[in-house]
Parts: sequence; C-alpha cells; structure tokens
Amino acid sequence: MGWLAGGVVTLVVLHLLLHGFSAWFDRMPIAVGRWLDMNSESSVATWYNIMLLGLVAALAALAAIASAEPRTRLAWGTLAVLVMLLSIDEKVQIHEQLPDLLGMTRGDMVTHEWVIPGTIIAGLGGVVLLYLFQALERPVRRGLLVAGLVYAAGAIAVEAVTGLATRTLALDHPARAAFPVWEALEESLEMVGCILALGMIVDYLLRTGVLIVRPPETETRTPGNAVGAFYR
Repeated sequence: MGWLAGGVVTLVVLHLLLHGFSAWFDRMPIAVGRWLDMNSESSVATWYNIMLLGLVAALAALAAIASAEPRTRLAWGTLAVLVMLLSIDEKVQIHEQLPDLLGMTRGDMVTHEWVIPGTIIAGLGGVVLLYLFQALERPVRRGLLVAGLVYAAGAIAVEAVTGLATRTLALDHPARAAFPVWEALEESLEMVGCILALGMIVDYLLRTGVLIVRPPETETRTPGNAVGAFYR
C-alpha cells in the first residue's frame, strides 16, 4: 500500500504548491489549477479518491462472494454497497444537496447545512456496519473501524470545522488563509482511510486464500546452458 500512500503525498504537495504559487499557475494557458486543486470536483485528487473507494468496494465484494458463511457474506456485501455509494457521491456530491432535498434553509447555521443530515446518515450506516461486523474476526473488525473513523474525520469533522471558519471568521483571519491546508487535510484523511481499509481487506483475502501471491519463478542456468540458449 506504500505506493498508494505515495500518491496521496504527491497530490498534497501539488495542491499546496498550486496555492502557494497561484499567480504563476494562473498565467498558464490551461486550467492546471483545476486539476491540482484537491477541493475541485474535476481534480486528479477527486478521481484518485473515487478510485480508492472503488477498490475498497470491489475487494469487499470479492470477500462477500468468497464467504461461505451467510452472516460474513452479508457484512462484506453491505460494506461493498455502502462504499460504492460513497464513491458515487464523491463525484456527484449528493451530500451537498441534502439541505435542499430536506427543505433546510441555507445560511442559518454556523457550518455547512449538510453536515447534520450527513452525520446522521453516516451514523446510521456505521451502526449497521458495526452490527454486521460482529461476524468478522476481531482484528478485521477493529481495522475497518479505524479506517472508517479516519475517513469520517476528513469527510465530516474537518468539513464541519472549515464550514465553521467560513461562516464565523473574518476574511483576513489566519485560519481562513490556511484553507488550502485544511482542504489537503480533509481529502488526505479520506484517502488514508481508504488505504487502511484496503490493506485490511487485502490481508484478510490473503489469509483466507482468496488471493494468492505467487513468488516469481527463478530459472537457474549453468554456464553451458546459457551459451546454448544464446546460440539457439
């Protein structure tokens, strides 16, 4: 999973460089800023997060298909469905439309209006998963719980804090000037949560024999064989 984490670090560095040298990027003839801004829905970071969520959903679905125990199959299958919905939401941004869908008035709260219904929905999903995860091994259950908490810290907690800063702080406040850092923290926590979940699921699939990693075959040649192979 190290190379996936390296991708997160690269995206964070590019995001901070974009905001640190925004004047230079603005002079470029193409919209590089849109690609590198982790807060943009059209950025590489958004699609990277979608890919990570998709991988988690796919491997959870594989674990469900390979499970013989119905309760275990249900736990993995439910995780796969919920994570796939998160992957879709990452691009479609359904959560940001929750206030309109629920008839909430925008601008009256001290943070983003979607945080309250979004937290309730996420909490209900978490309760369901915690109940179903009782069928899984304790290390797997704990690992997925940690991954979910890290993801929620970025997707909900940091979003709520940045919304609070936007609504209550003056434009020249240092905390608002640090928004690019908050945005990088939010997105990177979501990605790290996905990577932790991926590592836990891959380890489970390897231990249960669903995934098999074969060591590379090595062929030992004698000098004579090597010469013969050269002339053949």
